[in-house]
This record gives sequence, structure tokens and C-alpha cells, in this order.
Amino acid sequence: MEILSILLENSGRVVTREEFRQRLWPTNTFVDFDHSLNVSINKLRQALGDAADNPRFVATVGKRGYRFIAPVEELDKAPPIPMPTGTTTDPKGIEANPSPTRREISRIGVSAGLSLAVVVAVMVSFSIFRPAPQVKRVVQITHSGTVFRSQLLTDGPRLYFADGIEGQAAIEQVSVEGGDSSRLTGIRSDLIMEDLFPRTSELLLRDAKEPGSLWVASLVNNTSRRVGEVQAYSAAWSPDGSHVAYTDTRAVNVANPDGSDVRRLITLPRDVLCVRWSPDGTRLRFVVDGPRPQQNSLWEIGSDGHGLRPLVPGWGDTQREGCGNWTPDGRYFFFESAHEGIRDIWAIRERSGWLGRKSSQPIRLTSGPLSFFSPTLSRDGNQLYVVGEQRRGELTRYDEKAKRFEPFLEGISANDLQFSHDGKWVVYVTYPDRMLWRSRADGSERLQLTTSPMRAFMPIWSPDDQRILFHAISKPNQPWKIYVIYASGGAPEMLIPDPDSQEVGGTWSPEGNAVVFAYNKMSTPPTPGSTEIRVLDLKNKHISTLPGSEGLYSPRWSPDGHYVAALGQGDYLVLFDTRMQKWTTLLALGVGYPSWSRDGQYIYCNTLWRKDSSLIRVSVRDGQMKAFPVDFVAAGTYGAWSGVTPDGSFLLLRDRGSRDIYSLDMNLP
Repeated sequence: MEILSILLENSGRVVTREEFRQRLWPTNTFVDFDHSLNVSINKLRQALGDAADNPRFVATVGKRGYRFIAPVEELDKAPPIPMPTGTTTDPKGIEANPSPTRREISRIGVSAGLSLAVVVAVMVSFSIFRPAPQVKRVVQITHSGTVFRSQLLTDGPRLYFADGIEGQAAIEQVSVEGGDSSRLTGIRSDLIMEDLFPRTSELLLRDAKEPGSLWVASLVNNTSRRVGEVQAYSAAWSPDGSHVAYTDTRAVNVANPDGSDVRRLITLPRDVLCVRWSPDGTRLRFVVDGPRPQQNSLWEIGSDGHGLRPLVPGWGDTQREGCGNWTPDGRYFFFESAHEGIRDIWAIRERSGWLGRKSSQPIRLTSGPLSFFSPTLSRDGNQLYVVGEQRRGELTRYDEKAKRFEPFLEGISANDLQFSHDGKWVVYVTYPDRMLWRSRADGSERLQLTTSPMRAFMPIWSPDDQRILFHAISKPNQPWKIYVIYASGGAPEMLIPDPDSQEVGGTWSPEGNAVVFAYNKMSTPPTPGSTEIRVLDLKNKHISTLPGSEGLYSPRWSPDGHYVAALGQGDYLVLFDTRMQKWTTLLALGVGYPSWSRDGQYIYCNTLWRKDSSLIRVSVRDGQMKAFPVDFVAAGTYGAWSGVTPDGSFLLLRDRGSRDIYSLDMNLP
């Protein structure tokens, strides 16, 4: 309690460990000070429902001390309560309330004032330090292992979800108590669920294309109708069913249920997904693509088109915020977010007690080992339904002659694999824990190069095969940085120590004397110019910018150094001619994970997140493209990954994980 008092007195300021020692343990006190302070801080956090790795109240300032980070309001002292001047007498004639002296009046007034202050402080403390929501019990509802990563919907007694194998999904229903599921008939297999309006038992669905047409299907009579000419990425009913909110390319719109009277609320500089109405119909929340791939954030706007704001400013800078839903009473908002490679469910308390405060930070509800997503509330708000995923992949190689995928390196669960230039070694990142490994091309002589909490991504061999360039987050809530490590092991070296710089998606120059990378400006709100392509000269540490590279990312230097390939607006594949200093579009198609062939004649990439899931090989000379369809679900640390072998064969990580629906019994104080 004394430590809490000291922290509150110095709210927002770092209280050093030495200050704590002087206040709590005088110099003549013999005690293991460091241990005692650590234990006391841990007990304080436990009492507040706080956590060191994601603090809401007490933050650790490395090697210095602690700081109280939650809002603190200092209340005025209450005035003394006036005391009566007369006296009363009990039946025995004894004076019951003798007139107090001036000192007694002062003491009583101070005591009453302090009592009132304590009562107010307790009420404020309950509002600020209110117990966090907790998961009391977890119950597995389905056991198929094949639930899709898509929206869950409930009408009360039943859950509706997408289930299937090898990319072929169907909409099914299951009791919220568990048991066998059954398939919904009369609904096209290429439609994706977006929302459910319980009063009329109507599903709001979207064509799997992006954007796709909207449809309304009745669960009662198996009829369906199209919602006008609307084309959407996501959609949701208003609470009373009188309107449909939907997102199209970089915009949030509201229309009548038949698609008429479309009203555009706002246009944003990046794609918008997962739109949701608040229970009172006054607000809309949605996910906005971040300034680089896989860096999404939650935003909010009034249903009248005013008041655009990020839900938690700055919180999602180094993580991926995803879809969410409100409790029916609007007190909490639950959403998914990727932390340290694991997707978990987080909660935001909309209102906290009688002061009406808004929560300053999200509250984590799940913490592995499964990844959880698609949070949906029961009608009474006491259960949270989620999809839980045990992630695992199988590394495969595509045999173009046989037209089939076969296990590669014994089907290890790894992605981001790249061969050394002599073809004798490989480097890869394990999935899903994101550790960097090196081994012989046959899988022997394996060596782990990085350890937790560092999370690695996209390793690249140096031209002399002695070093490995990779990108990593050194610990949670830190920016992406470029590192170099020797293939024989050792400590990674950060190439650009600047803490305000974030670098992603780089490769070596053919001579090995420079590195090209995407620099992230981390702008809020995200803008098309949030990234640009830069070059680091490894000899003099000079950094230059490729002209005209604003908004581009994922650069890849060609083997001969003539081109730099990158992804740009709409994930189009573009080329920078290093001699002509000019950009051209090679492929006007949204793709991911570009890789050069060894001879520099082709670029390999994929469209694995689209309905026409394919591996792509495009000729640099004439732009001719060849597609290789993929009929199963692919996996990867950040979206579906694909790579290439020295002989030009595609590598792909097949999804071998299992996904089922779970019910989380909630305690929502």
C-alpha cells in the first residue's frame, strides 16, 4: 500500500529504486532491498490485476524504477463538517453531546474530512482499479479440427460457422452446448457469412470475391436475395436491421437493406475490413490496413460520419489488430490481436464505473498455446465464442511435371526458407514460434540461431554465404529491425540502431556491400506514403532513398543488380531499373512474397489469400504470367508464404493445423 501511495503521488514520473529504498527502508535497516521491492511490486500488480509484460497501471522502467501509467485524478479535500453548538441530555440527565473544544472540533472535522476522502478514494479506486474481465472456464464445442478462419455467428441456441477441408468450406450450424453439426442447405458454397439478424433469422453474406456482392439468405425458407448492386469487403446489420454498413475499397458506407440510398461516411487511404455496429447504433468500428502488410489497427467513427479516431492510439503499432464485437449491453468490446506470433483475444472496457472513464489499454483474456480469433458474444453476454487454432504447417515442394505437392525436408513446420548460393545450406524460420534455424540442404547439422523473445522473419543469405540478413522484433512492442548473424552462430548485429526507424523486407546487393529495405514511417492515421525503399551502404553506413518509392515495400534485389522488385499500391508487382532510375509495373495483380529465380529471368509470387488461390511465375522480360492453382489452405507467419528452390520449384507451407470452436465463460465486472 505504501508503494502504491508513492507511485500515485508521482503519477507519470519514474520513481527510482533508490527513492523507494529511502522512503521505505532507512539506511540502518538490514534487508534484501532488491528482492523485497520486487516481491512488493509483484504483489501490488497481482492486487490490481496488472501484468508486467502488458502493464495498465505499473510500468517497469528498465534498470531505473517504476512508473504509474494509468490516469490519476487528485480530488480536493472535503471541508470539515459543522458540529452542533447545543447539547442534548439522555433520560438519566447525563450530557450526551457535550460542546467540543476548538481543538476537538478541528480534530473531528479533519477526521470526517478524511473519512469522506477515503470513501471517495475507494469509489475512484473501484472505478480505476476495477477487477479485469476474466475467463472462468473453457469448453470445446466442435471437434472436427476443420473450422475455417471466418466469422462466427449466433442466434442464441445455435452457432453458425464455416467448416471444410482443403479450401472447400460450407456453412454449418451447431448447438452452443456442443454436439454434432449439420450443414445449411440452399446457400451457395462461394458465399461468406458477415452477420445475422436474429429477429428475421436472416444471414448477411458476401461473395468470396474481393470486393464481392452482398446477399441476404433466410434460414427459415431457404430463399435469398441480393442487396442491390453493393460490392463489399465486409458488412454488418445495424442493431434494428434498418441499415447495412459495409466497406468497399477504402471506404465505409451505410445503405438501406435493399442496397438503396447509399451514404458514404468516410474514405480512408487504405483498405477497410471487419465493420461492426455498436449496440446503440451510434458508432461503427472497423479494421484499417496499416502502413505495411500485416499491421492492421482498429478505428471508430460515428454512424453520422463524424468523429474518426483510432480505438487505442499507438497500441497496434507493432501488432496486428483484427475483427471484434461488442457485448450486447455495450460495456465491453472484444477483438483479436497478434502478439509475439500468437493471436489472442483482448477486451476494452467501454465504461468503467460511475466516473464513466474509458479504458486506456486493452485487457488480454487469452495467452496461448492456441491462437484464438473471431470473437462473438452470446445473446446474454456471458459466453464468448471463439475459434481456437493449434498452428502447424508442412513444408512442401511443387513437382511441376507430376502436378502435385510433395513433402520437403521431411515436411518440417517452417517457412521463409532460402537456399545458400552454393545450394548446400538452407536457412528458415520455424512456424509458428518464429525461431531462425540453419541446416544442410538435406536437413542435417541443424543449428538454432535465435531464441525467444526475438521473433525472426525472411532470412536472406549474403552473396558469400557467410552471413544471414533477417528481420526481427527483439521483444514485444518493439519495431521491426534488420539484423545480420553469421551462419555459424553468434550474436545478431543490428544494422540500423536508430530506435525511431523501423525496417522491413530487405535483401543484399549482389556484391554484398549494401542492403535494400523498406523504411516505415509509422504514420497515424496510416497513409500511402508511410513506407519507402531505402538503401544502406554497409561500408560508410550512408542511407539513401530510391526515387519515387513512396508507398512501396518488400524490395528484392535482382541477382545481377539491374532491378529492384517491390510491391506497391494494391500489392502490384513493380520494378525499379537501377540504371534508368525508373519504376515500371510488371504485374497489375495483387500478389505476395516475391522471389527472384537464380538466373534473374523470373519472379515467383502468390495470390494465396484470394479466391483464385495460385502460385505465380512472371517473366521479367515480357511480363507473361503462368499460374499454378493451389487447392488447399496454405500457412505462413504473415499470410500464406511461398518460396523457390534453386531449380525453380515452388515451396509452400501446407496448413496442417487444427481449428475448433470454443466457449469461454466470462466474468465481466
